Amino acid sequence: MIIWLIIVIFIMIEIGIFSNNEFVAFGPRESLSFMKVPINTYYKYNMLIVMIILHTFITDFIADSLSPHVLNVVQDPKTKYIPHKPYVYIGVTTFWALYCSITQLFVIFIAFAQLDLLLVRLASDICANFLTTSLYLHGKEYNPTRYKVIEMRQIQTLEENHQYNENDMESSRNFGMEILDDNENEPKRPNAKQSILYKASSHHKDNGSDDSVSNPTDSDVLLKK
Repeated sequence: MIIWLIIVIFIMIEIGIFSNNEFVAFGPRESLSFMKVPINTYYKYNMLIVMIILHTFITDFIADSLSPHVLNVVQDPKTKYIPHKPYVYIGVTTFWALYCSITQLFVIFIAFAQLDLLLVRLASDICANFLTTSLYLHGKEYNPTRYKVIEMRQIQTLEENHQYNENDMESSRNFGMEILDDNENEPKRPNAKQSILYKASSHHKDNGSDDSVSNPTDSDVLLKK
């Protein structure tokens, strides 16, 4: 990365960008313009400097706090549970994309304005990244050995959870197959109507009557119904 930056600066020097007096300048000038607005007074120039600093700090703070959460929670396939509703993440990421698209136009005009504005933005970016990184590093301790041990434990836990989920799914599948087998092997029981017909027929036989035409049984009456 540093080598590529050096190469870019060398090419810019060779093609004569830093020898351009309209670009390599400081302070308000008649030739300085931002979004086609001339910046020829110190009031406009100072307002533009303040806007560049605030924009850089706000953008860096949002990016350094939002991007890790979206990457580690929303886009991580291992994360199954999220702390907010899905529409919250959709709205936040959509608004962030809109914000980046609008501010990209702001950055382009700064790049074509003047060298001192680029230096202000560079210094603001460095300060914002230093502050956010310092906040993240607060309370952390340098210990690579302990870090490797914890990392190995996390990997082992993930593997055990994966194996447990596979065994749980296999047990559930086997339990379902056992239930199906028990249902197939269980003798079929007569329903209520069949039970009534069977009892009526048995009662008729116990009375010793064989004349089903002259003396209809209860089963015949039920069958006709």
